[in-house]
Amino acid sequence: MSGEKIVAILSQTAQSSPGSFSMLHEQNNHYQPVAKSNIHVLYQPIIDLTQGKVVRVEALVRFESDNQLISPDKVLPYLQPEEIIQINFAVLKQAAHDLRLWQQQGLNFKVSVNVEIFQLENPEFAQSVLRILDRENIAPQHIALEILEGSNLEISRQMIDQINMLRQKNMTFSLDDVGSAYSGLARIKNLPIDTLKLDGIFVRDLYQKPQDLNFIQALSALSRSLGKSLIVEGVEDVTILNALRRLDVTLIQGYVFSRPITAQEIPQFICKLSIPSYEKVLKPNDWIGAYAEILHERERLTAMIRHAPDMLDRQNIKRLPNKIIEACVLMVPKTYHLYCQQMALISQIAAFPDNLINDDTIERIEQGYRILLMEIEKQIYEANHGQLRIK
Repeated sequence: MSGEKIVAILSQTAQSSPGSFSMLHEQNNHYQPVAKSNIHVLYQPIIDLTQGKVVRVEALVRFESDNQLISPDKVLPYLQPEEIIQINFAVLKQAAHDLRLWQQQGLNFKVSVNVEIFQLENPEFAQSVLRILDRENIAPQHIALEILEGSNLEISRQMIDQINMLRQKNMTFSLDDVGSAYSGLARIKNLPIDTLKLDGIFVRDLYQKPQDLNFIQALSALSRSLGKSLIVEGVEDVTILNALRRLDVTLIQGYVFSRPITAQEIPQFICKLSIPSYEKVLKPNDWIGAYAEILHERERLTAMIRHAPDMLDRQNIKRLPNKIIEACVLMVPKTYHLYCQQMALISQIAAFPDNLINDDTIERIEQGYRILLMEIEKQIYEANHGQLRIK
């Protein structure tokens, strides 16, 4: 049975074991029952680039039907809330069991498990989680619960109490899919969470929409100012990985390291983990890297000018030509010309006395960066449409 044909309800029966559900699929405009479908739990590693190791693995549910694994987006939208809760607890049980086996092998990392925000409305939620972990002798500090935002449910005192009850046991919480659905500043502000997790759509679209790097940079700065971690998921290749490194993003999840794998494959993955080296020098055609470098440089220099103009001298200005960005911007003379103009402007301002550096000075620098970024966006658009002509 193909995943596209699944429009099914999964309902747990009294006779079925945990993780075993009845499935229906649509055929000839009516539902036909099929054999029992079991839950499978796969894991995708989360890498800390600064430590060079796996710090978490996310538990991801899959459904088996006719020897095929079906992704949750083909199934979960058709379930009732009670059925989703059953599945999430089944995944937590499996994840706790697998974590205990990994710990017995000397492995040390957290496991992230998804929970729906409406689950937190249950006054017994925290105790239910702790009972599951206690059965497997897992300390709460090794579990991170990722709150999925599938509804515009208001944050209640009950939800916050349940989160705080578990946080007192050293469990951590993440807000998943930030930037999509109902995720917003109010939820970031009101929920007592430890980590923000950026929705992968902002990364997957970078080749068409490099301006999304502005959002990633802003969210990274917001996370740091709030004392929270930021995980960026959906990173699929080294080009995007290095662009994120230029923005000081360090927690990465995605195909660039691993697809979701089985519990048995995790130890081998950790042993063979190889993190691509950070290429400080941009390669030709790396427009995403160029965009990220310009964003990083703009933030650094404008902050220096605004808050510590005495530091703005030739010793503290990063001289990018011939070192970092020239290989990329030389591809298109106009871009390189704009870049050289911008660096010349900054060099001139570095010679100003501190009392001559004002809001107009900062605006001139910001405007120069805006024009430069717009030109890079143009080159990316033309490259994507086969119009780029390198002279």
